[in-house]
Amino acid sequence: MQERKNIYFISDVHLKFVKDEQEKIKQDKLINFLKSIENDAKELYILGDLFDFWFEWNFTIPKFWFNVLFQFKVLIQNGVKVSFISGNHDFHFNTYLKNEIGFICYDEKTEFEIET
Repeated sequence: MQERKNIYFISDVHLKFVKDEQEKIKQDKLINFLKSIENDAKELYILGDLFDFWFEWNFTIPKFWFNVLFQFKVLIQNGVKVSFISGNHDFHFNTYLKNEIGFICYDEKTEFEIET
């Protein structure tokens, strides 16, 4: 098995709570990117605004983003560390992204030191 050594960064995806062709194209591109890094990524950093607006209810998650969230879950299950630094559009986090998907979530200013 190949050693995972690549570190990837994404930001400002702004997944919207709208079902239209443009949003489907955006989600498909993100899913294809996540699949493309599945075998060589060591870490993925999401640098804010993955969602245009995230609101987490106690027992309900919007189905619009199921395929995207599922692909993040697959990455994490395959050993990729996914850190999510919330942006100014990422509101009302509770425990779903952390406990069910496996994100490492940061909602404050955070500094990282990455060894190369």
